[in-house]
Formats: sequence, structure tokens, C-alpha cells
Amino acid sequence: MNSDKYLKLISEQMTTHAARISGEKFIFQQDNAAVHTAKIVKSFFNTNNIPILKWPARSPDINIIGNCWGDLSRAVYAKGRQFNSVNELKECITQEWEKMEQKRIQKLFKSIPKRIISIIKNSGGSTKY
Repeated sequence: MNSDKYLKLISEQMTTHAARISGEKFIFQQDNAAVHTAKIVKSFFNTNNIPILKWPARSPDINIIGNCWGDLSRAVYAKGRQFNSVNELKECITQEWEKMEQKRIQKLFKSIPKRIISIIKNSGGSTKY
């Protein structure tokens, strides 16, 4: 992934899903990966008045999307499932993503304060999350 591809992905997803998911006012979260902090990407967010959540370096323990990806991966590859084509895999990923329960996502979201406290207690080190 480079900054141009990331920008294309973000701009398509923002126009398609952001307002539907969170309403008109939202704060976008991303980490400090090079593609996320590229000038062209920063410019896109500034031009479109999209606020970015300030994110500390090396803080994967806070981000709940890692848990979501893990849940999704386990569902997609349950019982050792293998795929015969990329399209078959994509279809399964889409189906499993749509099945993901909002209760699970809400529970993860509610865990963020505990995650932050745990990171502070561990001086920025790894946590159980």
C-alpha cells in the first residue's frame, strides 16, 4: 500500500460509508503509518475538513480494529477452511463482516478507557489487549 492507493481507498470509503456509520460529525482514527501521514493524505483530510484523532506512536493496544480483524479472520478460516479463488475469499470475508455483531463492536469500544489505563500503567508497553 502506498499513499496514493491509501488516499483512493479512504476517499471512496469516506464518501460511501462515513456518514452512514457515524453521522455527519465524526473523528477519523488511523495510526502513524507512513501512508497515513503522507502529505497528500494530510492534505485530503484538511481540504475536506475531516478531523483526525491524535494517535500516539506505537499504540496498537488501543485500536479495537485489531480485535475485529482477528474475529473476522477466525470466522473466515473456521475449521481450516481454504479457498479456491480470490473472489471466493472476498465473498466469504464480506459475508462474515456483515455477520459481525454490533454488540461485539460496542463491547470493544467500551473497553477503550480500560485499554488506555492499562497502557499508562505499563508505561506504554504491551497490555492484555
